Amino acid sequence: MAAPAQREARVTEISRRLMLTGLGGMMLAGKPAFADLDAMEKAARAEGGLTWYIAQIDSETAERMGRAFTARYPGI
Repeated sequence: MAAPAQREARVTEISRRLMLTGLGGMMLAGKPAFADLDAMEKAARAEGGLTWYIAQIDSETAERMGRAFTARYPGI
């Protein structure tokens, strides 16, 4: 098994070619994609329900987020 320092070095190494390829791809992609929130809200209202999966340790925070969503999007 490799020593922790060796494993970290392998994980954090990024070749110059890979970095330039990624940056070039981001530049060529142009305008970032945005979701059409109005269409998503309309579809959710037509469906009438929402299943929200969350991995949250604090259930109070999850409940508060659920109430905030319901207040913003009543009927979903």
